[in-house]
Amino acid sequence: MDYRDKCTIITEVRKPDGMGGFITTRNEAGTIKVKVAPYRVANGEMITIPNPIASVKFFTNSKLPVDDEELFFIRYNNKLYKKVALTDYGKCTLIIGERYEN
Repeated sequence: MDYRDKCTIITEVRKPDGMGGFITTRNEAGTIKVKVAPYRVANGEMITIPNPIASVKFFTNSKLPVDDEELFFIRYNNKLYKKVALTDYGKCTLIIGERYEN
């Protein structure tokens, strides 16, 4: 697989604001090389993926700069995607991202 595209991994950090709430800031955790593919929906996946129309598959063989269990975002082509699912296949990792903003 050809990993030509680059995307940025972004995490959210919540800090207490001193009044019972919190302030959310976004930090860039790192950059990874990816192969991007449109998301095709199978009948069994209609329930598990909230919005398959705005979803994209990111394939990578790079080590992720964050923990697999952690919630993170992916910035690709100036669009922000939220990680919906992550599967490690050994030689590559599949991240399914859903459009979050923009």
